[in-house]
Amino acid sequence: MSPDASPARLIRQGLSLGLLRRPRDLPAIAGPGAFFAAFALFALLGLGWDSATTAPPRHFDWSAITDYALYAVLALLAGWSGTAVLRRPSLWLTLAALIVLASLPSTLVLLLAGHSLPDSDWRDLVLEAGFVLVGLAYLARSIGYLAAGAGLVRRIGAWSLCALLWLLPTWLYPVAPFWYTQWDQTQDEADHPQLDLQALLEAQDALLDRALADLSPQRPGRIDLYVLGFAGDGHESVFRNEVDYLQQLFSQRFDAAGRTLGLINHPQTFGHAPLATVANLQLALHRIGDRMDRDEDILLLFLTTHGSEEHELLVQLGPLPMQQLRPHDLRAALDVSGIRHRVVVVSACYAGGFIDALRDPDTLVIAAARADRPSFGCGEASEITWFGRAFLVEALNRTHDFVAAFELASELIAGWEHAQGFERSHPQIAVGERIGARLAAWRDGITPGPPVAFVPTVPTVPAPRGEAPAAARQDL
Repeated sequence: MSPDASPARLIRQGLSLGLLRRPRDLPAIAGPGAFFAAFALFALLGLGWDSATTAPPRHFDWSAITDYALYAVLALLAGWSGTAVLRRPSLWLTLAALIVLASLPSTLVLLLAGHSLPDSDWRDLVLEAGFVLVGLAYLARSIGYLAAGAGLVRRIGAWSLCALLWLLPTWLYPVAPFWYTQWDQTQDEADHPQLDLQALLEAQDALLDRALADLSPQRPGRIDLYVLGFAGDGHESVFRNEVDYLQQLFSQRFDAAGRTLGLINHPQTFGHAPLATVANLQLALHRIGDRMDRDEDILLLFLTTHGSEEHELLVQLGPLPMQQLRPHDLRAALDVSGIRHRVVVVSACYAGGFIDALRDPDTLVIAAARADRPSFGCGEASEITWFGRAFLVEALNRTHDFVAAFELASELIAGWEHAQGFERSHPQIAVGERIGARLAAWRDGITPGPPVAFVPTVPTVPAPRGEAPAAARQDL
């Protein structure tokens, strides 16, 4: 038969080897056309899977083509090297095609398993082990199928080369997805006015002084809760929405009216709210400490923005140069303020990196994600982050116990992440030995008001039907 006579036959043989079954007929001799037909099937599987699992609006990632081209080169190198060791050079394109085709059944099974199983460390370990073990098995089958007359040493050598040139790189460097979700973050010019930097900076002292002066004083004989929100990233309305709702919720439901303050970076709040800067945060904490009874009252500090793997919270607004917020800076600001009883909530990616720095017998620390995990729900298409929705909107409208609210929020987030096939964020909590009694005394002294509906200050595009809240697949 001519080299490219039957790509269908080659595909059938490759899929049989992928199921660890030896084809009954002799190997088909592949030419370039048959190899590229086999590789096109491999790429179509990736394209179809990415299309089915990527939330709209989808954008095509051209870099994926480069990754798949690299995989094609790896398959060709493995085929050429393996058949050279077997001394069957005429079958090099055949082996290259069979390797690619044999990977398809296990790839599909592992993709389905990874999408349907709950996220956990053991799941990741099982999937990676399955990829390697099944890969070694189908490579052994493929080499054995083409190795008529070759000795054991040559078979092992060819198998080892194919594992090194194909299996190892594809395990270490998965291809980029063809599709990714990217929301249109452009807005009308009215929503993003030009910054008058000089006027904005000159107004800060007056804005912050007025906001702090408006805080109600401590009530003797009562445990008062003072609430300070910090919306760090001025490029997305989701963080402003979260801090605005934080103030509404605690004012209306938890007897904190007159004792809430928002530091907000957002184009629409110029001249109305003080900026969320490290300097303003330090000053606000100091002045709140002066206003409250430090031995009796409680501070709730809620920070929401993007977080980095280096455990920095993003602070930005247009071209303004701004200091980023790090764990030890936040701890220092809290200590200098003299505020003793603290509840600190960090709603950001990698927020768990703040826990050790803030841990204290009189402090409750809540983080939206483990120190090595992202959290979800940012982007201009989101009205509130997943953690903000779970903790503020859902949990704290059912209970006024912060620890119970954290547990409920964690369960909700785990369900949303599982439904979307996202890696678990694993929200974290650290409860100081003495803060629990202080919070219990505060709860005993208030009667929670009715639930407070979440109405975003800045409405955004509704989530696609059937998806979890704040459905934008973006990390915080």
